[in-house]
Amino acid sequence: MKFKLFFAAILLFFSTQISNAQKSLDLSGRYVFGNDLENHDVGELLIIQKSIDSLLIYISVSKAAPSYSITSLLTELKLADLTSKYLSEKLNECSIVFQFQDNKVTTFENTPCGAAHLNRTFTRVSHTSPKFFYLGNGEKVPLTKNAAYFSKNYYQQNKAFSWNIGTCDFTGLFKNSELKTDQLEEVLELIDIYESERQKVFSYQNHINKNKTTQEFIEQLEFYYLNLKNNYLKLELSNKSENWKRFIRDNLTSIDMKLNVQKTLIKSYNNPKYLLDSELYRFVKTAAEVLNSNDINIKAYFLKSFKNKNKSNSISSMKKIIFQEHIEKTLYKTFTSRYEIFTGLFDTITEKCNDGPY
Repeated sequence: MKFKLFFAAILLFFSTQISNAQKSLDLSGRYVFGNDLENHDVGELLIIQKSIDSLLIYISVSKAAPSYSITSLLTELKLADLTSKYLSEKLNECSIVFQFQDNKVTTFENTPCGAAHLNRTFTRVSHTSPKFFYLGNGEKVPLTKNAAYFSKNYYQQNKAFSWNIGTCDFTGLFKNSELKTDQLEEVLELIDIYESERQKVFSYQNHINKNKTTQEFIEQLEFYYLNLKNNYLKLELSNKSENWKRFIRDNLTSIDMKLNVQKTLIKSYNNPKYLLDSELYRFVKTAAEVLNSNDINIKAYFLKSFKNKNKSNSISSMKKIIFQEHIEKTLYKTFTSRYEIFTGLFDTITEKCNDGPY
């Protein structure tokens, strides 16, 4: 018992010392490493201490000749126990840890932030608060949050998590205390593994070549779905927040919906009449009615919808294309989008697409 009290006292002492050290330090100034760009990498770190726990910084590292590549960043840091962290909007683009001493700053680059790596130690050469910095082209830039080159620090505000759908990139922001990025990575990995396995199972060509019955096909699907649901249930134990639990429950519901979609597609591929009585009929009403009509209507619909397709296709080929393009793809987009899976998990989601919405 005495040992535990002694250990607690020691721990409290060191914690107090760290806290007091942070309060007494003025980290403002100019820090550098290297001085011969022709032969060695060089770097500069400018710091303005706004308050006890707030810093405005500009960091720039240049590779030696002949590359001269530069990585630079202007941002704001939150100081806690002489340590700060920076996180870019997209988690996998840039993550940096700053460790401060009286006259030295060491930076650790968790993920690459540019051409010149940032695993460096900078030594202070001036205690004067900097007012501006120079870019590689000689442009003089004020060291303020209003500067055009300022990058928002998502670590001290919201954590960011990014994922991709087709030609679109999505970034979701969530509160630090709510969720963990490694959990989201695990969920995304589960989804990717599932989608890959689904492609192996849910393949029309595979169905035809192996002569599986519809029931055998569905049993395979149910096996994969059961494994996926069990994995999600395990994830529920890793975080006790209500937001996380709600996310897991929503995904379990989504998994059931996806299974229903795939069962419907399997059963209706060779029997389009099944779609007419399906609860999913309202999503594919026009295409479903065409597939259940006569050859004249099927051909007219095909020629109108697929102007770039071969007009000499047989009716059988036309039906297959209509099914895949206007039944299968529509239902998958409706129920299996990653955007839908993650929507309820974040405070905000931003979308950037190369060729418009996916």
